[in-house]
Amino acid sequence: MGLFFLAGVVTAGAVWINFTALKKGKLSVIQPIMGLEVPLVVLIGYFFLAEQLSMVQYAAIALITISLIMVAYTKRTEKFTVENGVLWGVVGAVGIALMDVFKGGLSQLTHPLFALWAINAVWFVISLFILASQGALNNLFSGFKRHPKIVVWQSVLDNIAWIAFGFAVLYAPISIVLAISENFILLSVLLGVFVNKERLVWWQVIGIVLAMIGILLLV
Repeated sequence: MGLFFLAGVVTAGAVWINFTALKKGKLSVIQPIMGLEVPLVVLIGYFFLAEQLSMVQYAAIALITISLIMVAYTKRTEKFTVENGVLWGVVGAVGIALMDVFKGGLSQLTHPLFALWAINAVWFVISLFILASQGALNNLFSGFKRHPKIVVWQSVLDNIAWIAFGFAVLYAPISIVLAISENFILLSVLLGVFVNKERLVWWQVIGIVLAMIGILLLV
């Protein structure tokens, strides 16, 4: 049970750090940094979980990582500057990578439904304690009252996604499952194009193509 408690603490910390990064920095800057999550999980899987991938699979994951950064990056700058929230984003990427490994590894060791329930239960208690200590519980309930459909659908879809992740790692290495699942960024971009009629810059188009190639190499 100690591992479940630790996983819950890591999850709570990783989520808090990532929200802090997004609050302090620009989405267009923080989002590409989150792409570090993929190679970090590959390294953790190789050194601590004894996951063995082929050279083609390693190359595909590297290609996907680069392509996701290209897709998430929306604007060029004339000079190099360290944006606000970058350090938080790097630390957050490490936290999310650890969270992925814990959830995937415990799903493999026990059962995906039990593992995810136990981790989320710890995360829920920690979050509730923090909100209560800050006197923010009223904000939680008022926010739900204002946007009940968004909160419910977000909760349902997020849990479905994690359950799918938990079962997927029973049949494939965590590194590969994560690399494929991270392509939600591509789906977000495509929805923006076809639903919101947003326009892409040339390197985002190239990034989408490279990501598709990487996915084909993985599967």
